[in-house]
Amino acid sequence: MQVGKVLILVCFWQGVGKADGYLNKQATMPFYWGASALEMHKDHWTEDNPNARFPRLAFNETNNEQNSSFWMANAAYLRLKNVTLGYTLPKTLSEKIKFLPCPALCQWTESFIH
Repeated sequence: MQVGKVLILVCFWQGVGKADGYLNKQATMPFYWGASALEMHKDHWTEDNPNARFPRLAFNETNNEQNSSFWMANAAYLRLKNVTLGYTLPKTLSEKIKFLPCPALCQWTESFIH
C-alpha cells in the first residue's frame, strides 16, 4: 500500500482458515515421558467430577492415546510473516540535501518463533 508518494507499507500474511488436527503427546497424555500433568489436565474425570473436560488420568495406560473426535481441535491460524515500511523524502527536500530520492526501508520478519 502506498500512501501518497512518501510512505510505503507492505504486509505478508500466512494462514489456514479451515483446518482441524489431532491433539497428541502431552496434550492428551498428562504423564508423557514422565512429565507432570499440565494445569488443564487437573479437570479430569472422577466420580465426583463426571462432567470434566478430560477423561480420567492414567499412567502407563493407552486409554488416552486412541484417536477419536474428542481429541480433534481447531488448527486454523493467521500470522503476520513480514512487514516492510518505507519512507521516501519529498523531492524538494532530497534535492536540497543533494540526496537521490530513494526510500529508506525498515523490515520485520517472523520475530515470534514458537
